[in-house]
Amino acid sequence: MIPEGWERTKLGSFVNIASGIAPSSLRLKQVGKYPYVKVEDMNNCSKYQIDSRTFTDDELKVIRKGAVIFPKRGAAIMNNKVRIAAKDIYLDSNMMSLYPKDGLITEYLYYCLIREELHRIADTSTIPQINNKHITPYIFLLPPLPEQKKIAEILSTWDKAITTTEKLLKNSQQQKKALMQQLLTGKKRLLDDNGVRFSGEWRKYKVSNMGETSSGGTPATSKIEFWDGEISWLTPTDVTALETKYVYETKRKITELGVKFSSAKLLPKGSLLICTRATIGAMAISKNEITTNQGFKNLIPNEMFIVEFLYYLFTFKVNEFKRKASGSTFLELSMKDFDKTEFFCPEIREQVAIGKALSATDKELEFLNNKIKHLKQEKKALMQQLLTGKRRVKID
Repeated sequence: MIPEGWERTKLGSFVNIASGIAPSSLRLKQVGKYPYVKVEDMNNCSKYQIDSRTFTDDELKVIRKGAVIFPKRGAAIMNNKVRIAAKDIYLDSNMMSLYPKDGLITEYLYYCLIREELHRIADTSTIPQINNKHITPYIFLLPPLPEQKKIAEILSTWDKAITTTEKLLKNSQQQKKALMQQLLTGKKRLLDDNGVRFSGEWRKYKVSNMGETSSGGTPATSKIEFWDGEISWLTPTDVTALETKYVYETKRKITELGVKFSSAKLLPKGSLLICTRATIGAMAISKNEITTNQGFKNLIPNEMFIVEFLYYLFTFKVNEFKRKASGSTFLELSMKDFDKTEFFCPEIREQVAIGKALSATDKELEFLNNKIKHLKQEKKALMQQLLTGKRRVKID
């Protein structure tokens, strides 16, 4: 059902379509008047496209400020990258633009394309691509101009909130990085529970002196009795998908027989699990009993070390592991080299303080990440209502 006062029409009737052209690399080296935008430049901005290299070429068509731009081929279409040109620009040959005609405003067109998602418009049978034949007949709902403007204003407030929170997140990430640099090198010393600043010398320890180390293993995949049990079995993919430093569950699980008849070892809660193959240095702390595959070296800290401190120390000093890795097919860190890697560490009370300080920064980052996700979900739901007319806006 078409909302009252709205029009169901073809997109091609309300936009001028233009594709980009690739100039020679020699001409691109010349500094000039207009930004030259490629697909990868779209990663550096959210809504308005402004940053890229500049040059001048009289043979290329200038894409006017206010055009909606997006990739016209390749995987970037599936990522739904859509931007608004904040100034006059040139476009690469892998991109195209839609400039609104009378009766359609830029911001409303932008939100329509974001909601519709590019892959719905594109031909995705082989390599995803969009051209004039996909744009011209595409049907969309068009409200009167005052309602378009009001809808765009409302959605823009959500964009501003998302952008503001993303800036806060970026600043917090930079602050955490600076704090790690200070705390994990001993340049900044914290106060103990009595308000006295820590002052003892840090000592050098091998990883093998920090606790019990072990590798992981994989039960025989041909033995169904080894799989789909109750024991978590960690892979590097599980770790790289984590949003915090803790792992509670894994995608796959094994049985007690799987542990008994393989090199997988049951590790206690509080173990540090470090990827040492391919994705070297990705790590997690177990919150329950767990096993890992052979892509890990695992550490059960002894009474002299706190696992949270070691997590941050190893993360900060990850290059110490990477530079010892070797391999022709993929890099891997051996148990021997893992065990003998050395780090300077403070006594346990200072480890606790450092772990608490950095964990507090992680909680702030987690809060901001969750806030961004929540705002994006709310914006998506609001777009669905406003751009279909299910929820009407009041026009002043």
